[in-house]
Amino acid sequence: MHTSRNFIRVADEYELAQLQPLRVALMTAGNPDLGQDPAQTLLGVRNRLVPVATLGDASRAVCRFIDEHNVGGGNWAGGQVLDGCGQQIAYVSYNGRVWLPACTAVPRLAAHMH
Repeated sequence: MHTSRNFIRVADEYELAQLQPLRVALMTAGNPDLGQDPAQTLLGVRNRLVPVATLGDASRAVCRFIDEHNVGGGNWAGGQVLDGCGQQIAYVSYNGRVWLPACTAVPRLAAHMH
């Protein structure tokens, strides 16, 4: 999966609400600063991809997962948002913020049609 450094633009409210078939990675890894093996998940926490309908839903799923499993910032390894073809289109950081690639723009309907 891609790293978060490719995603540098914060999603706005319109982009967060767009319906699309997405999956978000909910994943943990050991924190080497705490003597944990980064190749292993946290004990009792299963890494998985979960379906979501919007980027806003992806953010909420990440925050819920982090809260439910008491995941620390050094253990957070997920947040990759994949489209229906398995391509990463966004990243959800530990704080729930959704990041998009700089060149991606979601088409918007004209506010006033004549």
